[in-house]
Amino acid sequence: MGNKIEEISDKVYYNMKKYSQLIIDLVEDIEDIMEFDELNKIEQLGAKSYEISGILEIINPKLQDDIKILNELLEIIKQQDK
Repeated sequence: MGNKIEEISDKVYYNMKKYSQLIIDLVEDIEDIMEFDELNKIEQLGAKSYEISGILEIINPKLQDDIKILNELLEIIKQQDK
């Protein structure tokens, strides 16, 4: 699973002009969380999942690149729960 977050991180890093600062920060946060021990990781990812879901409810639909990354991040978080 770490590989998937690295792929997203690379995509965002090399195309920063394409994404909002919010997306860049969230990707960095989730990368950091993946380093936590299992108990803290699950707790922190749950909090990020809630945050991302809230963002998806209010984000401008024209920001399709941001929305795609947010959905990919949510999928990574869901996979960690399994």
